[in-house]
Amino acid sequence: MKIFHVGFITCLLALPGIALGADFNGNGSDDRAVFRPGEGLWAIDGQANFYFGRGGDIPIPMDVDGDGTDEATIFRPDTGLWADEEGRRTYFGSEGDIPLVKGGYNPYTSQYDYVVKPGDGADLLRALESSTYRSVFIPAGRYNVGETINVGHVRRIVAEEERGTEIILAPNAYLSIQVHHCHVEGLRIEGGGRSSSPLRGNFFTNADFVTFRDCLSTLSTGHGFEYDASASYVSYINCIANQTQGANTAGFIGPDIDKKDVFFTNCAARWCGGSGFYFCYNLSSCCVYGNNITGSGYYYCSNISSSTAGNCATNGFVGCRRVSACEVDGNSHTTTGFRQCGYLAACRVDGVTGDEYYNCYWRDPDSCD
Repeated sequence: MKIFHVGFITCLLALPGIALGADFNGNGSDDRAVFRPGEGLWAIDGQANFYFGRGGDIPIPMDVDGDGTDEATIFRPDTGLWADEEGRRTYFGSEGDIPLVKGGYNPYTSQYDYVVKPGDGADLLRALESSTYRSVFIPAGRYNVGETINVGHVRRIVAEEERGTEIILAPNAYLSIQVHHCHVEGLRIEGGGRSSSPLRGNFFTNADFVTFRDCLSTLSTGHGFEYDASASYVSYINCIANQTQGANTAGFIGPDIDKKDVFFTNCAARWCGGSGFYFCYNLSSCCVYGNNITGSGYYYCSNISSSTAGNCATNGFVGCRRVSACEVDGNSHTTTGFRQCGYLAACRVDGVTGDEYYNCYWRDPDSCD
């Protein structure tokens, strides 16, 4: 089977029909279409079938005349012919060449159902809310989106550069993952987050088996990352919540301290307005840097290991349970190291202005200092 990567289309020439994505009627949305190489048949949803091209041609829908509508266009590799349905013909290239359209050849086109047009926020919104695509690749750049992005079908969302692909959200908008088994990787979201009650994180999910990896939330007016009570088996890996904007906001927040099927690994909350981690469970190697802004580093969290709270305004850990090998460095700003926490082992407190361990229970005095 011979594979050609054509802009945003992967053409499998051994198949009886090739699925195409292009806007053939100029309404701003892609139309369902197929090209049948053996017959040269073009079938476009809502339009009459027609014949253009032959076996071996590579179909490349593209806006040749700049009127906002894509035309049926083919590239013939053995002769270098470019031709469109309206009769325009030119020769450029030769056998073995790969035709470049829609911004050029992208090596990721064969791995994803759709590659977003660079810097096009409207195209990004359409792609992520699509009921057709299962995987979407987002090239590096800035994307302005003025509304909440509701992901109900796409299961794989990957950015080209780790945190170099920026989605700039309007106030009270957020990314909402509503589909199970979704993987989100490398996204940076700036702004957004619902600031009215109930507050909402600009990375939000109410679905099961969702993974956020290498993602960054910054300057959210709500929370940074949030999972709903209905969400199960959610994982956060190498994620950062930066500068949530509000006294009651958290970098990472869940619905309840006893929700045990969520996992945090190597995550960080930096300069968040309220708490770094709130109602979170299963934290490993996480970090809060409060800059004397964050009130409490870890607020009513459980099952925490090898994690730190630095320079928080009030508490390093408050109301937390099952805490091991964790550290508070108050830098002479934090009032209390561990407050009303239980089941502590191998913990350390330094630089607090008040109690190192206040009203804590089941603390191993030999391993905590």
